[in-house]
Amino acid sequence: MGKSLFIWIVFFLAACQTYKPDPLDLKKHEISWKQRNGFSPEIQEYIKKLSDLGNQSAKSYNLEDGISLEEARLIMLFFNANLRTARLKAQIPAAYSQEAGRWEDPSFSIDAMRVLTSIPHPWVLATSLGITLPVSGRLSVEKKMSHSQADVALQEAYLEEWSMSHELRSKWLVWTETCEKIDTLKKFILYLQDIVHIVQQLGNAGELKKSDARLLELEWIEKKADLNFLEESEKEQRSLLKEYMGFHPGLEVKLIPSFYLPEIAKENPENFSEHPRVQLLALEYQVAENALELEIKKQYPDLTIGGGYEREEGESKLGFGLNMPIPLWNRNQAGIAKALAERNFARAKYEAGYESIANEVSRTRQKLQASSQYYQHLEKELLPKVQEQWNEMDRLTKLGEFNVFLLYETLTRSLEIQIKILDAKLAERLAYNELFRSIP
Repeated sequence: MGKSLFIWIVFFLAACQTYKPDPLDLKKHEISWKQRNGFSPEIQEYIKKLSDLGNQSAKSYNLEDGISLEEARLIMLFFNANLRTARLKAQIPAAYSQEAGRWEDPSFSIDAMRVLTSIPHPWVLATSLGITLPVSGRLSVEKKMSHSQADVALQEAYLEEWSMSHELRSKWLVWTETCEKIDTLKKFILYLQDIVHIVQQLGNAGELKKSDARLLELEWIEKKADLNFLEESEKEQRSLLKEYMGFHPGLEVKLIPSFYLPEIAKENPENFSEHPRVQLLALEYQVAENALELEIKKQYPDLTIGGGYEREEGESKLGFGLNMPIPLWNRNQAGIAKALAERNFARAKYEAGYESIANEVSRTRQKLQASSQYYQHLEKELLPKVQEQWNEMDRLTKLGEFNVFLLYETLTRSLEIQIKILDAKLAERLAYNELFRSIP
């Protein structure tokens, strides 16, 4: 019997896992990070999988002319550090759920005693084996709850992807406006430079007061400083976009500025229950439901059965036993009360989240309408008038008819309107992106 017992112990120990260390290696990670780009084999494989699944952005993925907004979004989903860690974090409860709900391991015990007086058989040996039978149904509920917790974690990871996709779009729109402002300011400075040269010549010839000529020259110097500031801002914004895509700061990439955003279906039913944030709250409510069910199951005891063998004074004995707590006083009432309150809280969070999304969409639609009307008014009503005034002043300037103050006012007003139109366009696009984020 001793030999067979030893064999069984060795067998069970061999079935246990062993620990294997996995040390950190930042040097290896640094090399891998620097090698990342939109052409990396791993992302090409990822894009192919998305394309095979019918993703339109993946089907049009082509970086030969630079990285567009939607291409940057796909790269971000694959390489972004926060999203990678969010997905790995979601795998923790998923891994646990695969093994949850197992029976408790059986318990085995050996007792040995020796009678101190002199008798023929002084040793008393006793062994027992106990197994807990989950008759309460608690284990099945535990497994169901672990799957619900895994669903919550996966939804949290998806919501992080959803949120960061819209954050990237917002940052891209801001960067696009900065690029447009730089182009506008460069054209303005080039035109103003020619005017300043003419005005300086007139001033030196005594046909124009030097103080009047200096007015345009000061404007030219100021706008060059503004241009330098915008170009530095553009570099910072570009670096942030590369960070979103998970690229190394030293990687040189060509980005394509664009105000384009995916269209929202005009007949969108606005089923807010399908919004990722509301779905997450629904999954959290399901966890609260499972938690309450589990606490109720804990009222009912599991049954522990056991068998034993004893040898005393040369005689062998076999025994059998049962062990089951009696739910008389405790009955897990505290756990049930807490779980019930948590379920009520989860229900209120779900309903409040639904209301919040609905209100958010209503406000954003109003914001989008107002910003769109303002942008259209500036572009269609005000800009043509400014352009007309600009053309007239340009014609008079070429004829040598100078009115410095009127020219100064026309130039500065024209630039001001162009910048204001770009700001209005950005506000309209950001409002659209906000609405796109709010509608499931």
